[in-house]
Amino acid sequence: MIEFNTLASITGRPGLFVILKPTRTGVILESLDELKTRFIIESNSKVSILKDISIYTVDSDRNLGLEKVMTLVFNTFSTDLPVTSKSTDAELKSFFKNAMPQYDSERVYASDIKKLISWYAIIVKNEPTIFKLKPEVESVSNENSEIIAPKEVLEVKTDKKEVAEDKKVTKSKKSKV
Repeated sequence: MIEFNTLASITGRPGLFVILKPTRTGVILESLDELKTRFIIESNSKVSILKDISIYTVDSDRNLGLEKVMTLVFNTFSTDLPVTSKSTDAELKSFFKNAMPQYDSERVYASDIKKLISWYAIIVKNEPTIFKLKPEVESVSNENSEIIAPKEVLEVKTDKKEVAEDKKVTKSKKSKV
């Protein structure tokens, strides 16, 4: 199953890509579309991993990660968005205000929302299972604003045998590299 930490955008190339594995000179990627085209991108190319992208909120000390923002969009609108990347700026801002009320409208531009919508459409079309489990939503507030974000759930391994097997796999991977 694909996760946000394996999805990437490449400057100058439309669409999204799945990071498959690193090479000596770059990274092997696969397009996230029907064609599933594989290619190697050199290390000097600008690759942005979706997990590392965040959206500004009105609380300048706190930004919300793209994965959480897209989960909020999914929980609010499911797969049928009321806007497209060709909608007017006012429609885009209204849509985004409904999905994420605490976004900073001065620092998040319409072009950012268009990019988010186009990426969201690609993910929903080609990898909809990434949003199937709707996480519990919690409300985080401070004195001036409230941010709604999915709860973080940590998986803890308690079985010693399982941890030992993970260490073996890690060692064998390191020796092959």
